Amino acid sequence: MTTIDTLSPAAARAALDTARTETTEARELADALADRVRDGDPDVTPQQLAEAQQLADFAALRITAAERRLAAALDADRDARARTAADDARRLVDTDDPAELATAVRAVAEAVTHLVGVAEERQTRVHTIGTKVGSITDELYREYPDLRDRLAHMRSRYKVSGNERAVTVYEPRRTIAAVPPAELVAAAVALGLPDLTLAAELRALFDAPDASATRVVAAVPAVGDDWRPSDAEWVALSPAERARAGHLGLSPAN
Repeated sequence: MTTIDTLSPAAARAALDTARTETTEARELADALADRVRDGDPDVTPQQLAEAQQLADFAALRITAAERRLAAALDADRDARARTAADDARRLVDTDDPAELATAVRAVAEAVTHLVGVAEERQTRVHTIGTKVGSITDELYREYPDLRDRLAHMRSRYKVSGNERAVTVYEPRRTIAAVPPAELVAAAVALGLPDLTLAAELRALFDAPDASATRVVAAVPAVGDDWRPSDAEWVALSPAERARAGHLGLSPAN
């Protein structure tokens, strides 16, 4: 049995194109000789016509052979690529260390906890003082209704104005505004992005960040392991804390 070397797909396609070209040329030659016989050309011999037709038939068989070699080349190439991909997949699974990812997630999560705490304290301070200023402003406005500008007394007498959202002092003018914790978290994420190409995707994910957490915990077990409470810790959690952990896929049963 003759062994035929397997070509590369590119070489096999080139060989097929050559076979098709040769077949077309051979068939055109055979057809041209046949037309000459039909036209009564005495110079065309039966042997010439037979040889031309045999050459065309042989060339057609070479197309079939070239197609089979192309199929074999494609199969061999696909097999080689599949083996390489399988080796890469095994190497990825064997060498992947999720600890760095889990550590990075924890660092961001703890930073978010700190940011929310700072933001809530600041918001409370602004709300408390601003509400106090706003209340006195309303008292003065009721006392002096002839003044159209309800801020006039606090601003002119005491050089301040404010409400639950912001407090302003004058001469020189400075304002402190309460920024909602959620907006500060979103801003911190945007400021931390290397570029804004992820912004659209983040907008969709931020509609349900808890769902993202459960998916990440499922996809990267090391992240879940880093946050999942032990049995002893679970017993010590409040009902609300247990509900939160269970909602995020962090209960011990998971």
